[in-house]
Amino acid sequence: NVSRMPGKPFVPESPEGKQMVADLQLEQGAVGLLKWISTQSESGAALAKDLAKFPNLLSLIDTRLMEMPGEGRTWSSMNGRTQIDLNPALFWGDMNPQAVKVSLHELLHGLTKREIARPENASIKAELEDSRQRLAEQLPTNLRDLYNDAIRTKWLERYARDDSSANINQLGKTFADQEIVYGLLNSDEMISQNFSSEAFRNFARSKKGKDGQTFYNRFTNFVKSLFGLSAQGSTAFDEI
Repeated sequence: NVSRMPGKPFVPESPEGKQMVADLQLEQGAVGLLKWISTQSESGAALAKDLAKFPNLLSLIDTRLMEMPGEGRTWSSMNGRTQIDLNPALFWGDMNPQAVKVSLHELLHGLTKREIARPENASIKAELEDSRQRLAEQLPTNLRDLYNDAIRTKWLERYARDDSSANINQLGKTFADQEIVYGLLNSDEMISQNFSSEAFRNFARSKKGKDGQTFYNRFTNFVKSLFGLSAQGSTAFDEI
Protein backbone atom coordinates (compact mmCIF):
# COMPACT_ATOMS: atom_id res chain seq x y z
CA ASN A 1 0.00 0.00 0.00
CA VAL A 2 2.93 2.34 -0.68
CA SER A 3 3.77 3.72 -4.10
CA ARG A 4 6.99 5.45 -3.02
CA MET A 5 9.24 3.99 -0.35
CA PRO A 6 11.38 6.64 1.33
CA GLY A 7 13.89 5.47 3.89
CA LYS A 8 16.97 3.31 4.18
CA PRO A 9 17.67 -0.12 5.69
CA PHE A 10 18.60 -0.02 9.36
CA VAL A 11 22.20 -1.08 10.01
CA PRO A 12 22.84 -1.59 13.74
CA GLU A 13 26.07 -0.21 15.13
CA SER A 14 25.62 -0.41 18.89
CA PRO A 15 25.55 -3.69 20.85
CA GLU A 16 21.93 -2.90 21.81
CA GLY A 17 20.97 -2.44 18.17
CA LYS A 18 22.65 -5.67 17.14
CA GLN A 19 20.86 -7.52 19.95
CA MET A 20 17.52 -6.05 18.88
CA VAL A 21 18.05 -7.28 15.31
CA ALA A 22 19.03 -10.71 16.60
CA ASP A 23 15.94 -10.91 18.81
CA LEU A 24 13.58 -10.02 15.97
CA GLN A 25 14.93 -12.72 13.64
CA LEU A 26 13.72 -10.77 10.61
CA GLU A 27 16.08 -12.66 8.33
CA GLN A 28 13.48 -15.45 8.67
CA GLY A 29 10.81 -13.17 7.24
CA ALA A 30 7.27 -13.39 8.59
CA VAL A 31 8.14 -16.57 10.49
CA GLY A 32 10.78 -14.72 12.51
CA LEU A 33 8.44 -11.80 13.17
CA LEU A 34 5.76 -14.22 14.37
CA LYS A 35 8.25 -15.83 16.75
CA TRP A 36 9.01 -12.43 18.26
CA ILE A 37 5.30 -11.55 18.59
CA SER A 38 4.69 -14.86 20.36
CA THR A 39 7.17 -13.90 23.11
CA GLN A 40 5.47 -10.59 23.94
CA SER A 41 2.07 -11.60 25.33
CA GLU A 42 -0.30 -14.54 25.77
CA SER A 43 -2.66 -13.27 23.08
CA GLY A 44 0.30 -12.71 20.76
CA ALA A 45 1.47 -16.27 21.37
CA ALA A 46 -2.01 -17.68 20.66
CA LEU A 47 -2.42 -15.69 17.46
CA ALA A 48 1.09 -16.57 16.31
CA LYS A 49 0.25 -20.23 16.85
CA ASP A 50 -2.82 -19.93 14.60
CA LEU A 51 -1.00 -17.98 11.89
CA ALA A 52 1.89 -20.45 11.93
CA LYS A 53 -0.53 -22.96 10.38
CA PHE A 54 -0.03 -21.19 7.04
CA PRO A 55 3.67 -21.68 6.24
CA ASN A 56 3.15 -21.30 2.48
CA LEU A 57 1.65 -17.82 2.93
CA LEU A 58 4.25 -16.81 5.50
CA SER A 59 7.08 -17.91 3.21
CA LEU A 60 6.04 -15.24 0.68
CA ILE A 61 6.55 -12.37 3.15
CA ASP A 62 9.92 -10.67 3.69
CA THR A 63 10.56 -8.40 6.68
CA ARG A 64 13.18 -5.76 7.46
CA LEU A 65 13.89 -2.73 9.63
CA MET A 66 13.83 0.57 7.75
CA GLU A 67 14.68 4.07 8.94
CA MET A 68 11.67 5.78 7.41
CA PRO A 69 8.67 8.04 8.02
CA GLY A 70 5.88 6.22 9.83
CA GLU A 71 5.94 3.06 11.90
CA GLY A 72 5.30 0.32 9.37
CA ARG A 73 4.21 -0.44 5.83
CA THR A 74 3.37 -3.45 3.68
CA TRP A 75 3.77 -3.50 -0.08
CA SER A 76 4.08 -5.86 -3.03
CA SER A 77 7.56 -6.03 -4.52
CA MET A 78 8.35 -6.42 -8.22
CA ASN A 79 9.15 -10.12 -7.77
CA GLY A 80 5.63 -10.88 -6.58
CA ARG A 81 6.58 -11.20 -2.92
CA THR A 82 5.23 -9.13 -0.04
CA GLN A 83 7.54 -6.80 1.87
CA ILE A 84 6.97 -5.59 5.43
CA ASP A 85 9.07 -2.63 6.58
CA LEU A 86 9.18 -1.72 10.29
CA ASN A 87 10.69 1.36 11.87
CA PRO A 88 13.45 0.36 14.35
CA ALA A 89 12.33 3.18 16.67
CA LEU A 90 9.39 0.95 17.59
CA PHE A 91 11.62 -1.57 19.29
CA TRP A 92 13.68 0.68 21.54
CA GLY A 93 12.98 1.09 25.24
CA ASP A 94 9.39 0.68 26.39
CA MET A 95 7.81 0.76 22.93
CA ASN A 96 7.09 -2.99 22.83
CA PRO A 97 3.26 -2.77 23.13
CA GLN A 98 3.14 -0.43 20.13
CA ALA A 99 5.75 -2.54 18.34
CA VAL A 100 3.58 -5.64 18.76
CA LYS A 101 0.51 -3.75 17.54
CA VAL A 102 2.22 -2.35 14.44
CA SER A 103 3.98 -5.65 13.65
CA LEU A 104 0.72 -7.58 13.92
CA HIS A 105 -1.13 -4.97 11.84
CA GLU A 106 1.40 -5.18 9.01
CA LEU A 107 1.67 -8.96 9.20
CA LEU A 108 -2.10 -9.30 8.81
CA HIS A 109 -1.88 -6.99 5.81
CA GLY A 110 0.76 -9.24 4.33
CA LEU A 111 -1.29 -12.39 4.88
CA THR A 112 -4.73 -11.15 3.90
CA LYS A 113 -4.08 -8.78 0.98
CA ARG A 114 -2.82 -11.62 -1.22
CA GLU A 115 -5.71 -13.91 -0.27
CA ILE A 116 -8.40 -11.26 -0.79
CA ALA A 117 -7.03 -10.60 -4.27
CA ARG A 118 -7.43 -14.23 -5.33
CA PRO A 119 -10.31 -14.66 -7.86
CA GLU A 120 -11.84 -17.52 -5.86
CA ASN A 121 -12.26 -15.16 -2.90
CA ALA A 122 -14.17 -12.52 -4.88
CA SER A 123 -17.39 -13.11 -2.93
CA ILE A 124 -15.62 -12.66 0.41
CA LYS A 125 -14.02 -9.47 -0.89
CA ALA A 126 -17.42 -8.13 -1.96
CA GLU A 127 -19.00 -8.99 1.40
CA LEU A 128 -16.13 -7.34 3.26
CA GLU A 129 -16.55 -4.15 1.24
CA ASP A 130 -20.30 -4.14 1.84
CA SER A 131 -19.80 -4.64 5.58
CA ARG A 132 -17.19 -1.86 5.68
CA GLN A 133 -19.62 0.58 4.13
CA ARG A 134 -22.44 -0.49 6.43
CA LEU A 135 -20.29 -0.04 9.51
CA ALA A 136 -19.14 3.37 8.27
CA GLU A 137 -22.81 4.39 8.08
CA GLN A 138 -23.03 3.76 11.84
CA LEU A 139 -20.28 6.23 12.72
CA PRO A 140 -21.42 9.17 14.87
CA THR A 141 -22.10 12.25 12.77
CA ASN A 142 -18.84 14.02 13.55
CA LEU A 143 -16.72 10.99 12.59
CA ARG A 144 -18.84 10.19 9.56
CA ASP A 145 -18.15 13.69 8.24
CA LEU A 146 -14.41 13.15 8.72
CA TYR A 147 -14.65 9.71 7.09
CA ASN A 148 -16.54 11.08 4.08
CA ASP A 149 -14.01 13.86 3.68
CA ALA A 150 -11.12 11.36 3.86
CA ILE A 151 -12.72 9.18 1.17
CA ARG A 152 -13.47 12.19 -1.04
CA THR A 153 -9.92 13.58 -0.82
CA LYS A 154 -8.20 10.16 -1.13
CA TRP A 155 -6.62 10.69 2.27
CA LEU A 156 -5.33 7.13 2.62
CA GLU A 157 -3.52 7.18 -0.70
CA ARG A 158 -1.86 10.48 0.21
CA TYR A 159 -0.96 9.20 3.69
CA ALA A 160 0.64 6.08 2.21
CA ARG A 161 2.83 8.28 0.02
CA ASP A 162 3.94 10.24 3.10
CA ASP A 163 2.21 13.30 1.61
CA SER A 164 2.37 16.12 4.16
CA SER A 165 -1.19 17.13 3.28
CA ALA A 166 -2.49 13.93 4.94
CA ASN A 167 -2.21 14.15 8.72
CA ILE A 168 -3.59 11.54 11.10
CA ASN A 169 -5.18 14.33 13.17
CA GLN A 170 -7.55 14.93 10.27
CA LEU A 171 -9.31 11.67 11.17
CA GLY A 172 -10.41 12.70 14.67
CA LYS A 173 -9.59 14.62 17.81
CA THR A 174 -8.71 11.54 19.87
CA PHE A 175 -6.45 8.59 19.17
CA ALA A 176 -9.43 6.22 19.44
CA ASP A 177 -11.44 8.20 16.88
CA GLN A 178 -8.47 8.21 14.52
CA GLU A 179 -8.07 4.44 14.86
CA ILE A 180 -11.75 3.87 14.05
CA VAL A 181 -11.94 6.16 11.03
CA TYR A 182 -8.60 4.89 9.70
CA GLY A 183 -9.84 1.30 9.86
CA LEU A 184 -12.87 2.11 7.72
CA LEU A 185 -11.02 3.72 4.82
CA ASN A 186 -10.67 0.42 2.95
CA SER A 187 -11.19 -3.30 3.51
CA ASP A 188 -7.49 -4.07 3.98
CA GLU A 189 -7.13 -1.57 6.81
CA MET A 190 -10.41 -2.73 8.31
CA ILE A 191 -9.20 -6.32 8.63
CA SER A 192 -5.90 -5.34 10.21
CA GLN A 193 -7.51 -2.83 12.59
CA ASN A 194 -10.07 -5.43 13.63
CA PHE A 195 -7.26 -7.48 15.17
CA SER A 196 -4.64 -4.88 16.06
CA SER A 197 -6.63 -1.86 17.33
CA GLU A 198 -8.59 -2.07 20.58
CA ALA A 199 -10.52 1.10 19.74
CA PHE A 200 -11.63 -0.21 16.34
CA ARG A 201 -12.38 -3.65 17.78
CA ASN A 202 -14.60 -2.19 20.50
CA PHE A 203 -16.46 -0.08 17.95
CA ALA A 204 -17.00 -3.09 15.67
CA ARG A 205 -18.21 -5.13 18.65
CA SER A 206 -20.71 -2.44 19.60
CA LYS A 207 -22.44 -2.38 16.20
CA LYS A 208 -24.58 -5.07 14.60
CA GLY A 209 -25.69 -5.82 11.07
CA LYS A 210 -29.22 -6.70 9.98
CA ASP A 211 -28.58 -10.34 10.89
CA GLY A 212 -27.88 -9.41 14.52
CA GLN A 213 -24.22 -10.36 14.26
CA THR A 214 -21.66 -7.85 15.47
CA PHE A 215 -19.39 -6.44 12.81
CA TYR A 216 -16.39 -7.70 14.80
CA ASN A 217 -17.65 -11.28 14.55
CA ARG A 218 -18.51 -10.75 10.90
CA PHE A 219 -14.99 -9.52 10.06
CA THR A 220 -13.40 -12.28 12.11
CA ASN A 221 -15.40 -14.95 10.28
CA PHE A 222 -14.45 -13.44 6.92
CA VAL A 223 -10.77 -13.73 7.79
CA LYS A 224 -11.22 -17.28 9.05
CA SER A 225 -12.91 -18.11 5.74
CA LEU A 226 -9.94 -16.67 3.84
CA PHE A 227 -7.64 -19.04 5.71
CA GLY A 228 -9.97 -22.02 5.45
CA LEU A 229 -10.84 -22.04 9.16
CA SER A 230 -14.30 -23.00 10.37
CA ALA A 231 -16.48 -20.04 11.35
CA GLN A 232 -17.78 -22.13 14.25
CA GLY A 233 -14.39 -23.24 15.50
CA SER A 234 -12.69 -21.24 18.23
CA THR A 235 -9.30 -19.74 17.36
CA ALA A 236 -7.10 -16.98 18.69
CA PHE A 237 -8.81 -14.70 16.16
CA ASP A 238 -11.96 -14.95 18.27
CA GLU A 239 -10.20 -14.27 21.56
CA ILE A 240 -8.27 -11.08 20.83
